Amino acid sequence: MCTSCFRYCGRPLAGGACGSCPRAHRSDGTFCQPCGVSWEPYDVLYLILNLFVLVSIHRSTLSAMAQAGRRPPNQLIIAMVVEFILAIVVATLVTEPFGSFTMYSCGVEALTDWYPAIFNPSIACSEGSRCVNEVVFPLYTWIFKVEAFSIVFAILIRSILGYARGHFEGNQPVSHHLFMQRGRREESGFTINWLKACQLKSQLISPM
Repeated sequence: MCTSCFRYCGRPLAGGACGSCPRAHRSDGTFCQPCGVSWEPYDVLYLILNLFVLVSIHRSTLSAMAQAGRRPPNQLIIAMVVEFILAIVVATLVTEPFGSFTMYSCGVEALTDWYPAIFNPSIACSEGSRCVNEVVFPLYTWIFKVEAFSIVFAILIRSILGYARGHFEGNQPVSHHLFMQRGRREESGFTINWLKACQLKSQLISPM
């Protein structure tokens, strides 16, 4: 049992044992203090950069479609924009304080704040104290929430649009419908060459 708190461990303000601080709280070395609503510019830039990366990953599907000679439908581009806007709004509303467009920020004071699991204290303790929590709240979880909600909204919105436009036809995989491609998929060059090779092989080994 620890006799005092170290590193990222803290005690509740109401009193109690030293341990991991709850979400949206950070240890001041003794107690778990609630995080404030003031944001550092670098924290805001970090979130913007991660959003840009997520948008770029999703946008790469449009580039892949264009390179394959299939023009992305306008509805797909609009759906992607709507999905990300809804994902950002919902992710913000379900982050402390819940139901508000203002999020708490615990800030970043040192590089070790990103890796609290590596710096569990063992000083003056009979065994290591597990004080892993999101010290840099909400820089980790908010991005994951945005990505998760964007996937959920993509499935819902594109499924509705697909049914409305009659794209759910035939024996097509769901992923094909989500990109609003009507009709049978074009065979790739690799598939065509593979089929030709199989036909040639069958001709060579078949009896005369």
